[in-house]
Amino acid sequence: MSFSLRGKHAIVVGGTGTLGFRIASALADRGSVVTIMSRNAVDDRQVLEPRLKPFEPLPYREDFDGGRRPTEHQFKRLDAQRGDIFKGLFPTLGPVDVLVNCAGTSQASALKRTGEEEIQRILNLNLRATILASKYAKLTNHGCIINVSSLMATKMGAGATVYAASKAGVIGTFVIYP
Repeated sequence: MSFSLRGKHAIVVGGTGTLGFRIASALADRGSVVTIMSRNAVDDRQVLEPRLKPFEPLPYREDFDGGRRPTEHQFKRLDAQRGDIFKGLFPTLGPVDVLVNCAGTSQASALKRTGEEEIQRILNLNLRATILASKYAKLTNHGCIINVSSLMATKMGAGATVYAASKAGVIGTFVIYP
């Protein structure tokens, strides 16, 4: 199926990972200007940016909120451990037409051997970042939000209790999210 997203602004949270970058590339291939957000976005820019189809902006136009869309792909560092992770960020990025939340970090230890800091780190990135990005994107009342979870959310695996719970939380939060 072929469709155009020419002139649309897409944000991909977790956009430097294998899945996230493929999503970002697909959005760019269909004409979107893409903002990639991740822990490593700034560091990975030199490697990833040449692999994105260059953005061809539409002529200037005012959007719903009077903001201007970015005219080139952006790479923003995301620190999921910060308390104000997205507060004030979305207005600086321009109008958001598509938000894809696909950030995720795995777990490789049994729950009884997983420290509290590691549990918090996994929950912050996999669940909290998704909830907060969606919250601030929804404040614009424009565009769509795509949240990526995992089969592990419903099919537990040894050594991945916290990961599975965080991805199940994404499903649980957004199945009933208005």
